[in-house]
Amino acid sequence: MKSVTSVRQQVQVCLGKAGIAVGTLIYVKQGRRENTTFAYEQGWLGNQEGFNVSADLSLISGYQPRRAPSAHDSVFHFAIADTT
Repeated sequence: MKSVTSVRQQVQVCLGKAGIAVGTLIYVKQGRRENTTFAYEQGWLGNQEGFNVSADLSLISGYQPRRAPSAHDSVFHFAIADTT
């Protein structure tokens, strides 16, 4: 039986030249299954100038998961998918 290859990558999402920390994005692939999850930094949530970086990422605490709705869609949240 073939073993399933797993990949997990985590990146910090920053904004602008100052590199303001916005949140953390985690990508996971296990065999054919892929998903991502995003969590805003507490400092970003408490910033009066903070905003949701994508229409599908509410400005709330905690991880927000996403799976591609179909094989033709991105596993990434809308705004992040536009940058890959």
